[in-house]
Amino acid sequence: GDLCDEDIDGDGLPNSMDNCPDIPNPSQLDGNGDNTGDACENLTNTEQLELGLTNFVLYPNPASQKVWLEWTIEEKTNLMVSLSNLNGQEFLRKEWSAVAPGDHRMDLDISLVPQGMYVLKISSDRGILSRKLIIH
Repeated sequence: GDLCDEDIDGDGLPNSMDNCPDIPNPSQLDGNGDNTGDACENLTNTEQLELGLTNFVLYPNPASQKVWLEWTIEEKTNLMVSLSNLNGQEFLRKEWSAVAPGDHRMDLDISLVPQGMYVLKISSDRGILSRKLIIH
């Protein structure tokens, strides 16, 4: 899945027909009928700047044992990172209070998480950012 692909998220639907092209959602569920898939509601519409969080990087992706997250925070905030499968089952959650502004780097041990496609969410006091993560 890269920007040149016809199906960025690999869910079997071309980007032009996908109601949530960045997050796999083969069912295309759209509970409120706004033409944005439920998998994307409140996730991809929130930009990094609105979160007060910039330079967000997730690597390696795909990953197998450990994944690294890097970001810059503009102002003190509470943070939460979670990893869920496409059915919404949460496998990891980490929370921090009053995180100081500046550059941050952390690793997540994913060695016990089953292979598959996941959504990693990072939440600040101002919103949520999500990224697709493949564990193999």
